[in-house]
Amino acid sequence: MMLDRARTKHLYRNLFLGSVEASGISEGDYDTVIMSLVDEHLPTLDLIYREAGRLSSAQARFVVAGMHPSFFMMGMPTHFEDPVGNPEAIETYVHLVSDHVRSAHAAGWKLAEMYEGLIDDDWIRIKPKWAAFRNHPVNFGYVWNRRSTQDLDQ
Repeated sequence: MMLDRARTKHLYRNLFLGSVEASGISEGDYDTVIMSLVDEHLPTLDLIYREAGRLSSAQARFVVAGMHPSFFMMGMPTHFEDPVGNPEAIETYVHLVSDHVRSAHAAGWKLAEMYEGLIDDDWIRIKPKWAAFRNHPVNFGYVWNRRSTQDLDQ
């Protein structure tokens, strides 16, 4: 289990099993909330943005990193190999940038920064089979700030 592996590193103050949509963590304590490679496995985004808001202090940032929706639209599902080497696909949902913006705004977040990565020489060195996808979007990063009451009036 991933939690057992993480415990062996002795890097974390607390580790527990929970859902990104309803974590059970104490509310309003965190200045930074980070979510990586999760959104594409959830059918909707509203709950994750609300949960990040519930966890966050008034000055918090929410960092979201994931695979770019166009990457999945090119037919590249998230997959891994099982213990015997057979390919296994993980259920994947396409969420457009506008889907993130709508869910984030509804939960009180304002976009502060946005990054998109392309499949380039570095990617192709690691994954030579991706050469046909050179210069296509592969990943993204969003940084959200808590919206002030002044922002909400706009």
